[in-house]
Amino acid sequence: MVSHTVELRFQTYPSYLVLRRRDKRVKAFGTAVIDTGFDGGIYLNIALLKFFEDLNPIRMEKLVSSFGEKVDCEVYEIEASLVSEKDGLEVDLKKVNVYIPVDPAYIEGEVLVGREILNRLKVVLNDVYSELSST
Repeated sequence: MVSHTVELRFQTYPSYLVLRRRDKRVKAFGTAVIDTGFDGGIYLNIALLKFFEDLNPIRMEKLVSSFGEKVDCEVYEIEASLVSEKDGLEVDLKKVNVYIPVDPAYIEGEVLVGREILNRLKVVLNDVYSELSST
């Protein structure tokens, strides 16, 4: 397997996230923020809800918000990748868990990529940029 290193600018710019559905041969993509405070995989925003419209969740899970509130979430499993803004290189994340709050009040404006994904990757941080590759 060829390993690519993808430069992601954690400090200033979000990365690009690509979600794939094999059943419909469709992709969704957009920016995502790396959030080391989020334990889960991907926390969805309202713009991507339609992408999950006819899928069934694999389970329900309670997350704890930054304010300590318990948030009921549907959890979906889907294929995803992170893509470098700079050169377009892609890191295939394979299957990831996507968390969608049941209560729309908890759906935020940004898509978050959390530690469930980051812990599977090799992340090298320095002053200018961060390098990311699959392990």
